[in-house]
Amino acid sequence: MVFQKMLELFSSRDKWTQGAYAKTSDGTYTLPSLGDAACWCLSGALWECGSEPDSFDLLAAAIQNKFPDRIQPDNIPKNDPMQNPIIITRFNDNTATTFDDVIDVITEAIKEKEIV
Repeated sequence: MVFQKMLELFSSRDKWTQGAYAKTSDGTYTLPSLGDAACWCLSGALWECGSEPDSFDLLAAAIQNKFPDRIQPDNIPKNDPMQNPIIITRFNDNTATTFDDVIDVITEAIKEKEIV
């Protein structure tokens, strides 16, 4: 399951980043698909771990439930196909978001996946 893989990928605080899909060990921006990443944002981790059809939906729902103040929902167009990636990126890159928050929303998405 993708969310379990994400928890394994984020095995420590230094495996998470903000402002880029992924970064190398020296802090250079990279793409998860290039194989040289040392840390990932939430979207980059979904990419790295092989997202499933409902991954973006479940992760965005977990973010909206736990941290609605971090995503500025009023200026996200409703029914926009990019709505969930926008929510995930805004949450990840919000200066108030911490590594523990990231782990929290992944854990919440796992719980939601079990219910569905």
